[in-house]
Amino acid sequence: RMTEKIFDELDANVDGFLSLADIARCLSEPHIEKETIALLFATFDDSEDGLISYEEAMKKKVQIPAGKERLFEEFKALDVNGDGVLSFDEFYEGMKDQMSKDEIRRFYSQLDKDHDESITLNEFILCQFWLCENSRENLDRSFANLIEIMQILRRGDKMGACVKMIQEARDRQLMASWLNKKRIYKRSSLIEYEGKVKDMFEFFSKGEEYLDQAGAIQALVKFGKYTDDVRIKKLFSEAGGEECSVVDREQFLQITFNLLAKEVKSKAEQRLLAPLSPPKEGEYFSVEEHLQQQGAYTKQPE
Repeated sequence: RMTEKIFDELDANVDGFLSLADIARCLSEPHIEKETIALLFATFDDSEDGLISYEEAMKKKVQIPAGKERLFEEFKALDVNGDGVLSFDEFYEGMKDQMSKDEIRRFYSQLDKDHDESITLNEFILCQFWLCENSRENLDRSFANLIEIMQILRRGDKMGACVKMIQEARDRQLMASWLNKKRIYKRSSLIEYEGKVKDMFEFFSKGEEYLDQAGAIQALVKFGKYTDDVRIKKLFSEAGGEECSVVDREQFLQITFNLLAKEVKSKAEQRLLAPLSPPKEGEYFSVEEHLQQQGAYTKQPE
């Protein structure tokens, strides 16, 4: 399959995983911002282990323009010689990760209604609609995997729109994973938790005593909680007062406690966040116990 072949070509040390360096090397031309590459990598690194497996890379996560506009972009990408039609070789390159060569040849002949050994844009669109209706794997073709997004980035067109789509996918990923991370944090040792949060503060403040709102948004992404400019202002206000524009270590730690302490809103969330079993007497002091002691649970929505 084409996608598997590309994955193998990217995998420099042939260990079955892609590193950030592998992705950066591929996207060095045209020049792609380091922040965009890091964002793309984080979006597909589900396990957060600093490596992307083939299975992770193939997940269709990033929503791309749907309908005829997207199909037109795909058609242009396949039309290597730019003559406005697809030869069999061009069509084969675009379809070989979805069916065998014999199937592609039969399909090509069926689509080539006028038997001129070429496929027009309209015939190509008809082909894609047929695939969507007849293959479960292709029902949701408005989402792209890592390889497909890298190909879009390398083409260099509509860069701003592409970066926005990656950011939206990352935001969805963070929101979906927050409940599970929240549960893990609350069951962890308070001492270990405080050390972890303070390390985040040191990293994103670059060793300074204070962290601004932009840095706090990045730190909270690392923490696992998606937030925006409006929400961060509210969190800063809760931690340091209405005009607060920077926070120190202790204030940032309190912000994370406030996020963990927000009361859940549904029975499904309550089941997910419920402890596996009551803490045994003599166990370490957990974050959840600290929050309960503070009386920090609030009725404010997250």
